[in-house]
Amino acid sequence: SAARGAARGVPAVRKKGAVGGPTPAHARLLATLKGFKESVTAAALSQDGALAVGASSDRTVRVFCGLAAHVEHGEPLPHPLIANVPLDHASACSLSASGRNAVVAGSQTRQVLAYTITPPGAKGAKPSVQLKRSFPPPPGAHSAPLAAAILAPNSKYIVTVGGEGDSSVKLWTTGGELVASVANKQHAQFDASVSADSLLVAVAAASAPPGRAVAPRHGQVSVYEVGYAGERPASLSPAFTLGGHTRGVHSVSFAHDCVHVALGSADGEWSVVAARPQREPREHARGKAPGAPFERVALSPFATRLVGAAAAEIAIVDVAAAAAGGRGSSFSLVERVPTGHGRVTSLCFSFDGTCALSGGEDGRLRLWRVEESSRAGTV
Repeated sequence: SAARGAARGVPAVRKKGAVGGPTPAHARLLATLKGFKESVTAAALSQDGALAVGASSDRTVRVFCGLAAHVEHGEPLPHPLIANVPLDHASACSLSASGRNAVVAGSQTRQVLAYTITPPGAKGAKPSVQLKRSFPPPPGAHSAPLAAAILAPNSKYIVTVGGEGDSSVKLWTTGGELVASVANKQHAQFDASVSADSLLVAVAAASAPPGRAVAPRHGQVSVYEVGYAGERPASLSPAFTLGGHTRGVHSVSFAHDCVHVALGSADGEWSVVAARPQREPREHARGKAPGAPFERVALSPFATRLVGAAAAEIAIVDVAAAAAGGRGSSFSLVERVPTGHGRVTSLCFSFDGTCALSGGEDGRLRLWRVEESSRAGTV
């Protein structure tokens, strides 16, 4: 059921015709991206902020171009570019650093599909989203729908993470060759994040069934290091684990500084940990979600802001204030924002640290102002 899926951290699938509704009026809302006929299952932003990609249970992938011009100058958004997911719908998606390539994970086929994006204005080419490659054929695929499929920031590899009983983490070349596969010793996997330098892969998981507590010292997030042979990805090896929570960690997000990692747990708390290979991870900040436990978290580039999603709202957290105020500081909450999504199913931060993109059961993506550009810093 949708309720059981939500408890596992799996996006609910809303039936056709059950989307839409009024767009909420809020000072932080910058854009609403429409077009999907069913629930959004995954979404991502390009590094330059010019486009967003979303996948839906309506079996489409849509690319929304012109976001930066719309936000900065009020220019109208062009119609999204659309591609079908053959005989399936996507459970995860990711964009390349250039914004010209996207990968999505088929929910039932468990295949990775690679698309090429040609945005409006490209010389001598019609705007389009074209399916270029899919892999792997059975039996090389995961045994369950994927919790994550991420194209590394350096575009050298793709990492896929199994869900719903599949505890494997697989490393692929962008051409579809399986490089490495490891068994994550956790009960269930929910999410993953890759560091901006493409060296670390963090996998959010639960070491025990829902409702069963574990010792906080037990690692709920496994972090793997990607090894290279020259420019080619060659291995995936355990680096360290992150603990500190008494229930499963449903979402994980690296900051672009490649040091800080945000965790959102079913125990009702979030944390930000400073961690690198060959160093002991240390907790940087911690706080309690202002309502229900965060199902999704996104961390800003320099780990100054955290956005968490629970049910139909997002909460903006001042991480620096939480770090200064100590555990459970009440001064860290900046604002709770109703999204109008019904339920938030995807969440990510912009590369410049000013905005967050949410996707939801209502079949829409919404872009929110989180921080003023003068305070967000540069990467």
